Amino acid sequence: AKIVGMLIVVSNYFVTAHRELSLFKHIHIVACSPRSGTTLLHEVMVTCFRTNKHYDHEIRFHLVTAENNDVVITKRPKDTLYMPGVIDDPNLYVIYVTRDPRDVIVSRHGKSEDMYYSNIRLWRELHACARSLFGHDRFLNIRYEDFVNDPDAIQSQITAKFPWLEKQHKFSEYHEHAQ
Repeated sequence: AKIVGMLIVVSNYFVTAHRELSLFKHIHIVACSPRSGTTLLHEVMVTCFRTNKHYDHEIRFHLVTAENNDVVITKRPKDTLYMPGVIDDPNLYVIYVTRDPRDVIVSRHGKSEDMYYSNIRLWRELHACARSLFGHDRFLNIRYEDFVNDPDAIQSQITAKFPWLEKQHKFSEYHEHAQ
């Protein structure tokens, strides 16, 4: 049975209106800004945890479909804005990546090295939104700097928060298993 989320818009946030009864687990990675490390975290999680489905590019959280008992991992940094309105969806688990705003602002994408992808206004807006969710039982805040300095410690934080995740490899061994 395919599961499809149906949504309505309320006060500029997506709110789950109806989702057929399902038992899949959806981890959605959001962030303080584009260029904050969500792609790296997504790739490492998809490689090092057992997953049934993931999307190769960013996808809005409400467009995800899954089979019962699937573990799905997606990402889209700017979806942070919508998380307060949907965090109580029993299928949704959120990992928020925060990164030093100075690094985010000056980070350039390899495809457009003459272009910046973020600014301090956006960082502040997304971070303020995320802070309203700190402490929620399905929301985990991780720092990009901690992730790159000690990936296995971050993997331990993720598995402690979401114990149903099945570890296949250490985050520090990602490069040995990535495809």
